[in-house]
Formats: sequence, C-alpha cells, structure tokens
Amino acid sequence: MVRFGPVPPRGAGHKNIESVRQALGRYRIYGAALASNRAIQYDPISGNIQTADAARQSPTMPVIVAGAVLDPRIFVGVPPKPPEGTRIYYILPATQGYALPYAPLRSLLKSMPHNLPLYFEARREGDATQIGAILREVGYAGAPVFLGGCTGSALNEAISVAKSHDFVGLTTHGMRGIGEVQHAVKVLGANRVLFASGSPSESLSAAIALVKLAGLPPEERAAVFGANARRLLGIATPAGA
Repeated sequence: MVRFGPVPPRGAGHKNIESVRQALGRYRIYGAALASNRAIQYDPISGNIQTADAARQSPTMPVIVAGAVLDPRIFVGVPPKPPEGTRIYYILPATQGYALPYAPLRSLLKSMPHNLPLYFEARREGDATQIGAILREVGYAGAPVFLGGCTGSALNEAISVAKSHDFVGLTTHGMRGIGEVQHAVKVLGANRVLFASGSPSESLSAAIALVKLAGLPPEERAAVFGANARRLLGIATPAGA
C-alpha cells in the first residue's frame, strides 16, 4: 500500500501520482498498489475515487493499481461498491482508531462479496486473533487475506492465525528483522508472504533490504518480492524479467 496525498493538518504520503512513480522507479519496483490519505483519514468514498483516478493516469511502467479503503465506522448496511479497476481492499483498524472486535466490521464483511483480496492491518496485539474470529464468523471463503504491520509477539500471533486459515498470509510490512522474514516463510511458505513497505511513512529502501538480506533461496525471494503480488493484483510480468 503506497500512500499519496497529504491530508490537513498533516499526512504521510507522496505528493501525487508522479511522485509515487518516481519513488518506485528509483528502486526499480515495477508494480504497486495505491491508496490515498484522503480515503484513509477523511472520506473513503471520494478518496477511493481519487485513488482509482490516479491509477488510471499511470498506465505504463511502473504499473500502479488501485486499492479501496473500507471504513466500517461509516457502514450503514449497504455494501460499498469499489471504483472500477480496484484490485484490493484495505481494512485499517489501528490507523483509523477502532478496536477489535467491532460489530460494524463484522456486518460489513457479511454484506459484501469476497471477490477482492483483503489487506488487514494487524499491528496491535490481539488484532490478528480477532480478525481470524471475524473471518470464521462471517464464513469467509473468498480471495486471499493478508495481515500486515506485524512484528514481535503480534507477528507470532498473526502466524498462528494464518496457520489456521489456508487463505491467510502475511506481508513483510512491520517486520523488524531478517529472522522474522525467515520465520514467516519457513512456517507458512513463500507463497503466503508478500512484500510490502509502508512507503512513504516508512523507508522503502529498508523494506527492500530486509527481504534481500533474509537469506531466502532465489525462488522464495522472487515469490515474496514479486510473483505473489503479481498473482494477487493481476499485474503481468514485464518482458525480460
């Protein structure tokens, strides 16, 4: 999830779609999912439209696809319809400040189709456990779910949840040492660990180095760095890659 657009009085994000493209190009990243700070911090409806419009403005390399933020705090019983071109949903309880379990989130997931992958923020202890319970309760059987922002005991908790659900994986965003990357891959398999950076509020170069230095075999490193995301987001492998 690459964030763009500041939200007054402050916001962590690349200024616009061109600054996102420049940042990705600098590190030779040829595909990423996008979200706007407007959708995260202010208004998901107009913010998700802004994200989809920005992604459509960037049809060439690097490939940028749109993500849609789901905000259960404003859910009133009608399933949200994501803008055309949306490839992934984001659910961000810690960033948006609501606790889990959260009844509106349960109602939201029950009401909507499970046709797009989900990124679930799970950086607080207890969140991953509650996410697993909610997924069971709503009978989730759709696209893959990835838990992100996890480190330390929260990471161990997320791994335990993923072991109980074969459609749940982890992102590397939040991991704080190469041992955490190695452990996640060893327990879950490389096909269930997805590279993510938290850019620009967190260092893109540090996130890349974390996976590069993890000592993974070439095929596992390739899966974490790119193959899993291409499959998840429907991004074609560029010629010569």
